[in-house]
Amino acid sequence: MHDEDLNPEQWLGLPTPEEMWRQQAQLCAEECNMLQESLTEQRKRIASLVTMFVEADKERVRLRTELAKAIKDASQAHIDNSESWKKWHSESMARATDQAFFFDVITRLGGDPYAIVAKTYHSHLLPAVPGSNTAPSAS
Repeated sequence: MHDEDLNPEQWLGLPTPEEMWRQQAQLCAEECNMLQESLTEQRKRIASLVTMFVEADKERVRLRTELAKAIKDASQAHIDNSESWKKWHSESMARATDQAFFFDVITRLGGDPYAIVAKTYHSHLLPAVPGSNTAPSAS
């Protein structure tokens, strides 16, 4: 016996083609709704990621600007330091040249340049003796 020979009422709970199509349509509609909800969620996630990226990009630009300013300031400080060192060095060399010249002159005249320097140095450091207008000599 074939299924064609049986009356549809005798199929013992087998769905009709119309019922199968309705069930399939309902499954497709539910799947479409689930996919729509998932798509909406993913769009929200993408929007939040875009917002995070924009904020991070603004922060990156701000930090790069700060870095450029810090580099410029450090460079200027280095230039200023170099110029100060050059000035100090040239003054130091001038003092050394002057000292060498005076030491040479004092030595040629027969004096002891170190004793003269020590005497001059000590006369500026010692306090004046009360009752006198001059500082005591360092003997």
